[in-house]
Amino acid sequence: MEFGAAIWPFQWTPPYEDGIKRLAKLGFKNVELIAWDRETLDSYYTPERIRSLKQLVADQGMTISEFVHSPAGAADPDATRRRQAVEGFKRACDVAVALGTGIINSVVPTPFGLPMPRMQDMPLQQELSVDIPRGLNWAEGYDQYVDTLRQLVAVCAQNDLRYALEMSKFYNFVLKDWKGLHTEVGFIPSLKGWENEPYTKDLPWLPLQME
Repeated sequence: MEFGAAIWPFQWTPPYEDGIKRLAKLGFKNVELIAWDRETLDSYYTPERIRSLKQLVADQGMTISEFVHSPAGAADPDATRRRQAVEGFKRACDVAVALGTGIINSVVPTPFGLPMPRMQDMPLQQELSVDIPRGLNWAEGYDQYVDTLRQLVAVCAQNDLRYALEMSKFYNFVLKDWKGLHTEVGFIPSLKGWENEPYTKDLPWLPLQME
């Protein structure tokens, strides 16, 4: 068994080189790298930087377990924003492949891209409220996101990447019917047979996260 860690608790924004070295000193063998937005994909993850990151990770005796990018606008009512999300995700997949990982991870968006409190600002034991505009067509918004998600999954398949779609506990109402979404989207490479994998049996949060 090997342990890994995400880079952002050690270094929130790039450059990530020092954070990788800190992880290695702590004994981790795997690291998750991230691009918080499209600008980071283009400005930080250049071909030269990707090569140097791969070399650094290898020199530390580690591997890159996955690359994380949540495409902004994936659930936006504006079709142009949704198309931009898909295009940005294509770039993220290119980076993931170049980094040598086989998994790309995203956190599901909020419905209609509605603004929510930042996770860093939310105490764990506190109930929060968000103003929801009147007149939203929830069925249409769901269908729009499912359509975008189909496109994201197709991009993963084209790049031979597995897609880890992560439900934040603050946003789990977005994908309440996970199996229903899976049926509508179709085959998601990283999900096939997940419920039968031995490692899921010891994860008590899984039924909540995947319900």
